[in-house]
Amino acid sequence: EYAAKKFLAEQGYDEGQQTLSKLRRDLNKGTSFVWEELYESWTQFKVRQINEFVNEIYELVKELEDGRKSDTTGAYTNSNIIISTSVFADSDVVTKKCQDWEYWFKQGWIEVATPMAYYQNANTVTQKIAEMIAKLDNISYNYAGIAPYFMGMNPYEEVVQAVAALS
Repeated sequence: EYAAKKFLAEQGYDEGQQTLSKLRRDLNKGTSFVWEELYESWTQFKVRQINEFVNEIYELVKELEDGRKSDTTGAYTNSNIIISTSVFADSDVVTKKCQDWEYWFKQGWIEVATPMAYYQNANTVTQKIAEMIAKLDNISYNYAGIAPYFMGMNPYEEVVQAVAALS
């Protein structure tokens, strides 16, 4: 609710329209194009908010360390705290989940990726993890998260999933 109000205020909507569901109902009376355009802006807004949050966490964590910065790069040195995150490995993750993890890693905010490779098919697990590693171009460690147990797979399938995650 807080984020929606902030977004709608940025978009210039008055206090009487301060819910996305009410706005959507109102816009659906008109053209769907208007809603699609607003929804795209809403998605971009959420991505920005999450990016800012990840950056803020990074800055706060780094302040907990000894605080010495490199004179040439501005990067923190003597890093004892490693920041990791679990993210979806899907290609549409920015638009569907608002996780711009590729940006986070390239900014140096996150150091370890744990891709959530929750798929029934072991080949898909291998493919999605390989895609993520390729995008990150070896700038982070990757520890795949798989979920065969929660998907009701038998022990053999669990092993196949684990091997797929290592491939």
